[in-house]
Amino acid sequence: KDTGIEWIATDEAILHKSLQFGTGGEPGRFSTATLYKPYRLIRKGKRTAIFFRDHRLSDRIGFDYSSRPPDDAITEFVGHLGRIRDGLPDDAQYVVPVILDGENAWEFFPKNGSEFLTGLYSALMKAEFIEPTTPGEYIEKYPKITILERLASGSWINGNFSTWIGAPEKNRAWEELIRAHNAYSGTVSLLDDKAVKAAYEQLMVAEGSDWFWWFGDSNFTTDIEEFDMLFRLRLKAVYKNLDLPAPETLDEPIYSDNPIREPLRPPLELFTPCLDGRSTDYYEWAVAGLYEPSGFLGAMHGRSENREVQRLYFGFDTKNLYIRIDTKRPSRNILAKNESIAVEFHGKRRFRYVLTPGIEGPIALFQEYHEELCDWQNIQSGARFADDDVVEMAIPFKSLGAKAGAKREFFAYIFSGNKLIERFPSCGYLITDIPGDDFDLIQWTV
Repeated sequence: KDTGIEWIATDEAILHKSLQFGTGGEPGRFSTATLYKPYRLIRKGKRTAIFFRDHRLSDRIGFDYSSRPPDDAITEFVGHLGRIRDGLPDDAQYVVPVILDGENAWEFFPKNGSEFLTGLYSALMKAEFIEPTTPGEYIEKYPKITILERLASGSWINGNFSTWIGAPEKNRAWEELIRAHNAYSGTVSLLDDKAVKAAYEQLMVAEGSDWFWWFGDSNFTTDIEEFDMLFRLRLKAVYKNLDLPAPETLDEPIYSDNPIREPLRPPLELFTPCLDGRSTDYYEWAVAGLYEPSGFLGAMHGRSENREVQRLYFGFDTKNLYIRIDTKRPSRNILAKNESIAVEFHGKRRFRYVLTPGIEGPIALFQEYHEELCDWQNIQSGARFADDDVVEMAIPFKSLGAKAGAKREFFAYIFSGNKLIERFPSCGYLITDIPGDDFDLIQWTV
C-alpha cells in the first residue's frame, strides 16, 4: 500500500487456503459466489484489494487454446462464463478474473493470437450477461468489498512454494544466499558507496527466482550446470565486492548429479492390489510409494499439467513389484494410437516391461537388453498388466533377478517406434527395495 498499489492478484488456490479456517478455527465456506468477487485486506489501517483468478479459464487461454481453432476456443470460453453466471445469485455484481500464467502465451497462437483475441473481444462485447472490465475499473465502480481476515501464503503454482523451496538443492541455494546476505548486512557500513552498490547489485541478481526454479528435480533443463555455476559466481562476486573471502562451499556445485529421484512417499507396507486399470479405490494404493514432481517441467508450455505421465505409484508384496502409471489421457487411448508404455529397470542386467499396441488390444512384452546385439530380446516372465484409465503392472521379482534386501532402479517412458515421447522421471531413476518376509516388521507405521 505504501507504494501506491491499489490491487494485487493471485490464484484461486490461495483463496481456498485463506478461507479454509476462519479466525475462530472453524472451516470456512467456499462456493461459486465466494470466488467471483474481490477481497480487501486491512493491515495497520492500510487497505489493498485482492483478486483471485479463475484458474481453469486463465490456463485455457495460457496453455490450451493455442492448439485449437479460434472459433471453438471462443465458444467454449464464453459458454463457460455463461455457466458461471447461471450458478450465481442475482443479489450482487460478480467478476471473473482471467489472468494468464505465462507472459509469452501469444507466440504459441497462430498469427500471435490476433484472430483469437479479436474474436474473443467481439464475443464478449456481444454477450448481454458480460461486461468486460479491468480490476481497477471494477473496484472503482463497486467499492464495497468483502474483508479478508486471513491471507494464506503461497504462490499461484499449486498454492504453495514447492517450486522454489523444499528440495535439498533448492534449500542449499537459499542457505548460500542467506549467508551472503548476512555478510553484506554485517559489512555494508564499513565500505564506500561504490563497493556497496556493486555488492548489492550482485546480491539482487542472486535473489532472482529462476535460480531456485531450476534447482531440484521438479523442473528440468539441460543447462542446469551453467545455471549452477552462474548462481555461485554471483554470490562469489558479492564477497569480492565486500572484500571478504568467499566460503569454500561456493566452489562445490549445488546441483547434484545423483540420479536417484526421491519419491513424495516411500512404500509403507506390503500390499497386493487388484489389477483392473482403474483408480476406483483410493485406499488400494494408499500404502504404495508415490512419485509426483512438483512445480513445472519448464516455463510456459513445459508445465506439469501438459506432461502425459502425471504420477507413478509403486509397491510390493513378497513376490511381485506393483507399478501404477497415471496418465493425463486414459492409458487405453495412448495404447490405441501407436504409442507404447514401458517401465525399464537398470543394473548389471537391464530389463523392461513394454505395453505396445496390437490389433486386438495391447501386447505385453518382457525383455532383456543384450549388449552384444545392441537390442532388446523377449523373455518369459510371468508379468501381468491391466490398462483402462491407468496402467497397472505386476512384475515378479524373480524375473528381475532380484533377491530380498537388494534394490532396483527404474523409470517409465512413452515411445513410438524409435522415438522417445516422454520419460518419467524426466531424468534419473526411482529406486525400490526388494522386500523380505520381515518388511512389515521393519517398516511399521502408526
